[in-house]
Amino acid sequence: MVQIKTREGYLASIINSQASIYTKSGILLAKSIPVIQLKATFNTFQVRYMQNCLFLGWEGLKGGGNCNSSTGYKTNKRKNQTNDIKGRISKGIIVSPIELFMQKDDILENTIKKNLSIFREKLIVGEICFDAIKSIEDTEVKSTCDFFGIFSEIMQILRLPEMFFNKNCVFLRYKLSILARYYLVLAKAINTQHNFSTSMIDYIKASIPDIRKHISEDFLPEFSLLLNLFLIENLLEKFNTPINEALKLQMDILLSNHLKKTFNISAAVDYFQTSLKYNRDLVSDMILLELSDCQDCASLLRCMIDRSLNSSWECIGLILIKLASGNEEVGLLGEYLYFSNFDTKDVWKIRGICVEILIQIKAMNMDARVQGVLEEKRKQEDKKQIGKFFEFQQFYEYSVNLYYRSRKEEIPMDYFFNLPKLPPSQCDISHIQLLLKTQHKMFQIRGPSGSGKTVLALNYAYSKLDFYHLIFFIPSGSIRMVHKKFIQLSRRLKLIIQDSLDDMVSSVIRYLEKQPRPFLLIFDNVSSFESIKNCIPKAGHIILISSNDICQLKYDVFPLDDNMARIYLGDYFSSNLCQLLENNYMAIGLAIKLLKNRLTTPETLLETLQTTKGQSGVFTVLLNSISKKIPGSKEFLFSLSLLENFIIPRRLAYEIFKTLRQPVYNLDLLICQLSPFALIDEVKGFCIALNSSFYNFLAGCVEREIHCVNILKQSYFALYAECEFLDSYKEETRVSLLLQKFVGYLNEDYSVDAGTIFFLKGKYDLNIELSPSSAIESFEHAVKCFKGMGKYEEQTKFALGCSYLKNFRALDSIHMFIETIESSLNEQYKFIANAYLVRAYDYIGDSSKIAGIIIHTNDMNFQQLVLPEAVYCTIHGICGLSLNDQDLQEFLLPYSSFLYSRAPSISLILTLLKLAHTFAMKEKWTNCFNYVNLITPLVQTEGSPIPSTKDAILQVLENLVGNIRVKLELMVGSSHRIVALLHLLLSRIYGESKKSSIQKIHLELCLKIRVENFGDSHIFVGDIYYHMGKFYEEVEKNVQKGLEYANMAEMAVLKADGGQFLIYAKIVELLGLLYMRDKDMIKAQEYLEKSLNLKRKILAKSTDNIEISSTIASLARLEHKKNNQSQACELYSQAIDNGVISLKSYRWAKKAFKCSEILNNKQKSLEFQLIIVEQGKILFENTNELYDEYNVAYKLASHCADYTVAKNLALDSYKLLQSLNKDKGLLDEVNHLIMLANAFSKVGQTIEGEDYMKLALEIAEKNYGKYSNEHINALCAYGVFLRNSERYNDAIKKLSEALHYLTGTKQGKIFNEIGICYLNQGQDDLAFLELEKAMIIFKEHKSQPDIGKIYYLYGRYYAEDKLYSIKYLKKAFKIYKEVYGEDHRETKSVKKTLDERLILTNN
Repeated sequence: MVQIKTREGYLASIINSQASIYTKSGILLAKSIPVIQLKATFNTFQVRYMQNCLFLGWEGLKGGGNCNSSTGYKTNKRKNQTNDIKGRISKGIIVSPIELFMQKDDILENTIKKNLSIFREKLIVGEICFDAIKSIEDTEVKSTCDFFGIFSEIMQILRLPEMFFNKNCVFLRYKLSILARYYLVLAKAINTQHNFSTSMIDYIKASIPDIRKHISEDFLPEFSLLLNLFLIENLLEKFNTPINEALKLQMDILLSNHLKKTFNISAAVDYFQTSLKYNRDLVSDMILLELSDCQDCASLLRCMIDRSLNSSWECIGLILIKLASGNEEVGLLGEYLYFSNFDTKDVWKIRGICVEILIQIKAMNMDARVQGVLEEKRKQEDKKQIGKFFEFQQFYEYSVNLYYRSRKEEIPMDYFFNLPKLPPSQCDISHIQLLLKTQHKMFQIRGPSGSGKTVLALNYAYSKLDFYHLIFFIPSGSIRMVHKKFIQLSRRLKLIIQDSLDDMVSSVIRYLEKQPRPFLLIFDNVSSFESIKNCIPKAGHIILISSNDICQLKYDVFPLDDNMARIYLGDYFSSNLCQLLENNYMAIGLAIKLLKNRLTTPETLLETLQTTKGQSGVFTVLLNSISKKIPGSKEFLFSLSLLENFIIPRRLAYEIFKTLRQPVYNLDLLICQLSPFALIDEVKGFCIALNSSFYNFLAGCVEREIHCVNILKQSYFALYAECEFLDSYKEETRVSLLLQKFVGYLNEDYSVDAGTIFFLKGKYDLNIELSPSSAIESFEHAVKCFKGMGKYEEQTKFALGCSYLKNFRALDSIHMFIETIESSLNEQYKFIANAYLVRAYDYIGDSSKIAGIIIHTNDMNFQQLVLPEAVYCTIHGICGLSLNDQDLQEFLLPYSSFLYSRAPSISLILTLLKLAHTFAMKEKWTNCFNYVNLITPLVQTEGSPIPSTKDAILQVLENLVGNIRVKLELMVGSSHRIVALLHLLLSRIYGESKKSSIQKIHLELCLKIRVENFGDSHIFVGDIYYHMGKFYEEVEKNVQKGLEYANMAEMAVLKADGGQFLIYAKIVELLGLLYMRDKDMIKAQEYLEKSLNLKRKILAKSTDNIEISSTIASLARLEHKKNNQSQACELYSQAIDNGVISLKSYRWAKKAFKCSEILNNKQKSLEFQLIIVEQGKILFENTNELYDEYNVAYKLASHCADYTVAKNLALDSYKLLQSLNKDKGLLDEVNHLIMLANAFSKVGQTIEGEDYMKLALEIAEKNYGKYSNEHINALCAYGVFLRNSERYNDAIKKLSEALHYLTGTKQGKIFNEIGICYLNQGQDDLAFLELEKAMIIFKEHKSQPDIGKIYYLYGRYYAEDKLYSIKYLKKAFKIYKEVYGEDHRETKSVKKTLDERLILTNN
């Protein structure tokens, strides 16, 4: 071990290649850190503890300071290089650029390292100091310093696990890797002739794998960070390799330009050409790209990429990450994002880098074009890493914003904004800030078109990004546009996906009104307040932008004054021009662009403006000039103006242009010529949209509309003529955003072209607008257009059926689906149509039809469904079937994967609630609990582990379902149909918990919601009326109220044509039960028999007969009321005999048992009690209730002399007693063992019986003490057991042993038992003595039954003396008859013996 003092004053203890660092006071600072020896000899000032390493021979100060040791490296004191260079320049001596750059700047180095130290310290304690890194990034390097040291410190920070624990640092990691590469390149460029220590370089290289292992591709594959790590590793490999002299000369020029912060394209090109001449590699490319500042020169970067197509992916990636956000650069990124036609196997990594850079550009510049590119890329199949990046795109954008904004407080993850690009404006926002001082305020910005209203609102919004939790810009030119924006907002807020547009808008408004944080909504281009009043929340800040007077609180925007107009127009200014342009700054800006691009002359512009003033005049000039250069462009733009102004696919735009049949058409040229005027917003290669002002102008002056309509018809039909509508049905439907005015031209047109338009519009109405009624109108027209056209007709009918279904027109949808299935030749298509048909039958409650499709159709395998909506339809149908538990689970199993989703969809939640309610009705509370638990993450509430007992499950279910209801009411409102199902489930839970008052409340709430949603003539409403009637019949026993609701249920179901459905049969049964409770047995019999006949007909093919059994049990109950117990028992037997084990069948068995007890039919009672035990084993498992049922069954089996059954019952109940952890106490176990011993003896298994008897005796003695009451009882039982086993001597011993500890009748009974033993041995005298002792005791205590038994034994004792025998038998018979009755088994036995004696005497 060697101890060395460091320059910092610490003590270093070195063992082999590791060291421990101590303070002077002996405190341990670091343990087992690596030792890096840079020189063979060194002094104290060259021993440095830094970067968690111990460096020996560090030359940071070249041996300066007080280093005068012989081993030190002595140099002269550093001269003032700045003064020296200034002096040389003043004398006219040439100073090379590298000399300027090589001025040592300790202040710069210390500032950078200080910032790194601050960042590192804060990072370790959990804070992120963005300002420190941004300060380094903004630092201008104008002189040399320890670049390698700065680089190594950055690498040490990147190596820290804290950099990867905090996911907010994802973009910061990329920025640090760029800085590290930059300073390493500077170190290489400045120190070209200096060889760094190999051990030091190897140490830094060793940190790179440590950084890589922290990057989790399961979270976010950081393409650019991995690329930078590779480049750094490559540069370190070649760090000590000298640079070619010719290339070094060119590099000095780049350094000089870098120092002056200038970019010389020729210098960069010369360097690049030189590098090509001398074997260009990654190192030379890195030096060029870092020192030339050419990130804005797309032409050079494109040239470098073109010369790199056969190179590695890293070479191309290095160039791509230098791209900025200009139009040309974004276009270049787009090329390599999609086409990637160079020869490299790792092309997907290039695409990943392009995606990452484009997302950075989008996050920083909010470039809508970039967003379109990314959306299209997201749809393409690619490597899973790219898909993972898209999955976390919003998070990555957040990290980018977090870095550039450098806010001290944390930005919430749901912060986002969607604002147009902000043009320059002279508007003052101070008045807006004053107007919006209160917590909730709505006001209007009013002014003429083009006066800057929108710009003013956007200026305010951008100035308040830190204040508002949410800012959303809503173009409001049409209500369709507003609705689409609200749908986007709903999805961004991750609200539940609704089934209707009104519900979607309402859920957004409810969410915003509940927000404690401020938000801002900007409604742009509002025509009237009425058009948007349903979309305005009662909270937050609302800005309405309109030229009309639509709000009481207004802020007026006036046209530009002449001085401002003069500034804008510059050389083109004239008072006449300003007057014609109405001092409208947007019109002035557009006019300037027209004149500068020489599309018109001032004279032509003035001439046109004389007839059409303002912005419209400028648009007219532009349109006329463009149409002269590009034939057909005017018709093309007019055609687009008939569509809603959303982005449309470029392929559709091409098709429209092509339909104009121009000999030469060039859409790209048109877009390029309009792009400088911002009149077409175009995402390269994918979709375009008109500028909103330009769109309004075109829509207001459209000429030859019919001609344009025909152009659009032909274009749409040409585009979709060969498509499979079923496939396009699942596509994104932007192409079908058609104006109502446009479709209005086709109302009387039934051509195939018109059919295509109406079909596409129907898709839009159904899937985007969420308006089934509008979709029905479109599809009905399309069906007429496609009549007789095979696949087009059948697929349109299918879409029409779906629209009917979503509009709750179930019967119409059934008709349409059946037509589709019968006519279709496509098996897959028929298969999906059948799934929707199942849902339609479920709406009307026709379970027999559902069973016919799902169960009894051999050629349909619904387990192959992959479309979630079709799966949900099928599950609803399965729940509507009367299946036993096993079949129900088997049918649901293939679809279980569709139920585990995090997407909050109304359809999914409705399906899970349906499943929960189905199992609740079957009293399967564990299954019900599991499905409710699946809903909790969808509504952002906590689930719960499943409890172990039924009561606990019900208690937790009350809380879970209650929490879900609160969340859903906030999301969808308290009157949504899904809330009704929640109330119904809660009523079932509270009913099971015997909380009848709360049960009733939830049933009434459910009824109210369903009447609001479906009216009072729907199956769903009839179902709740039925539940209300059932509640009054079973719980409150109120016949009048029960009949009222039952009659309303019957009326609702019959109005809905449900007379042949199961719900109607259940209502008829309920009426029968109510009449029974009202003691009208004739009507009760009539209704119950009618219900039974209906159920047998409806459920003829069902696998579950529980409903039929329920009606049979009701008839049994009726017979019981009529005191026809025998018939009641028979009917209960039929009800129970359905193979279903449930609480219902258990209760039926209990009632049947009571009936048999009334009949005093012990054998029948035993049969029912055995059923009770078997069902109880499954329903109650290990409970005291089940143990009691075992005891009842054992006694009945013993009474019926069915000893084998008694033995089995005793054995099973003993196992149950053990599993109950002796809840009944040890006495019960002793008595149970005695019972078990007797049971075995009754079937002849005396050896096993005696073992149990001995065990009982042993347990009694051990736990209660010898000769305790428990032990004496066991001893007596053992003696009786031995007597029954004819081991009389042993029996007498055991009984005599117990005799001394007994008194009263117990002692008398033992004398009696001993007497019987002597009697059986033939020792009559001894027997008589014992019996006499017993008789004295019994007479003393007046125990008549026991006296009767003694008389009976006397009768046996005097068997030879017939007179005495008859005398005593008569006394015994008299006592038995008085005590037990004449029909008792014991009485009959005595009577039989007496009769035999009398017969013998008479003979």
